[in-house]
Amino acid sequence: MKNVLSKVITLVLIGVILFSGFNIAKSFNEYWQSYKQSVGVSKVAGRDKKTVDFNALQKVNPEISAWLYGKDTRIDYAVAKAKDNDKYLHRSYDGKYSISGTLFFDKDNEPFSDFVTIIYGHHMKDGSMFGTLADWRNQDVYDKHKSFYIYTPSKKYRLDVVAANTVPADDKIYQSMHLEGAEKQEFIDHVMSNNQIHTDSQMSISDKYVVLSTCSYEFQDARAVVVCKLVPVDDQEVKKVDAGNSNDVSVTGFLKMLWRSSKSFLKNGFKNF
Repeated sequence: MKNVLSKVITLVLIGVILFSGFNIAKSFNEYWQSYKQSVGVSKVAGRDKKTVDFNALQKVNPEISAWLYGKDTRIDYAVAKAKDNDKYLHRSYDGKYSISGTLFFDKDNEPFSDFVTIIYGHHMKDGSMFGTLADWRNQDVYDKHKSFYIYTPSKKYRLDVVAANTVPADDKIYQSMHLEGAEKQEFIDHVMSNNQIHTDSQMSISDKYVVLSTCSYEFQDARAVVVCKLVPVDDQEVKKVDAGNSNDVSVTGFLKMLWRSSKSFLKNGFKNF
């Protein structure tokens, strides 16, 4: 009887090990494929030449309408605009399946014309997409990275961070795109009342804003948001700031990326894998 029980326990343990190994291998492969797609879109865009070639990008996918960049950060990605907010959750820039998806504008936005433009992205475990966005709620991170840049086929903007918050998924921030009059000041008051950092930039109803949004895990359906003031800039400023992207599309390059993200892995554990 003992021998039978021992064999059963051994078989169960072997099954658990094999199942766990399969899941780890599956996750690794999905992240590897996502990394290759990310490097691929960077090469199509010409990021290794410190440019964004929208003609080349839109030949692959006409819904690619902007490019978001943060100097000395992992954020350097295409932004799509679709008729719904589901299409790019798990779809790469070229329309193929991707666990990390693509950054995308809210379906109801007229990007940069509305009072508030919202960009969504996944909180990826390897730090890709908006996997590091929640870090801007830390004062030290903001102090080192106070702005992002966003490019379109016709214009370039600097995004000056004005606030970083943790909010519920149904927060009024997500209903703020088309505010008018006194509602704009209510939006500003709401953002500042929840602000978790001290910033250099002030908010005004005469400005326009971009909200970067991703999942967070402090409570059910939490979201990390970084609110930025939209500031038009010229090519000269961009040339001084933009370092481009020359990531290596190889397993070695992928492993180097994972190594750079190791602090995020250690900090957050495997709950988001």
